[in-house]
Formats: sequence, structure tokens, C-alpha cells
Amino acid sequence: MSVTVANPQYRMATAAQFVGRELGASAWVTVDQDRIDRFADCTGDRQWIHVDADRARAPQSVAMSA
Repeated sequence: MSVTVANPQYRMATAAQFVGRELGASAWVTVDQDRIDRFADCTGDRQWIHVDADRARAPQSVAMSA
């Protein structure tokens, strides 16, 4: 079910009236490694967890500290 709101006022004060409604739905986009790598290139965010798929796939050891 789709509901159309005439001239919607998207503000925090009116957010509750849009809960459960479809707002500006678009087609699915495939986010593959090539797209992630290109995003990293243009933003300078080359964090390994995003751009090194083999390392990200490997089990991680996590050290806990209090």
C-alpha cells in the first residue's frame, strides 16, 4: 500500500507521521567490491575492512580492555 502526502514537510517535528510509509523508494543498487573501492578512492577512506576483502573475510581476534 502506498500513501501519497501532498507537499510533505520533512522535519524532525513531523517524522512520526511518516513512520511505516514509503518515501522516495528507488531501484535496488548492487554494492560490489568495485563500487566500494571507487568510493574509497574518491573519499580517501581506504580503511582495510572495506578495501581488503581477504583480510576482512578472515576471522578476527578482538582484545577486550576494561
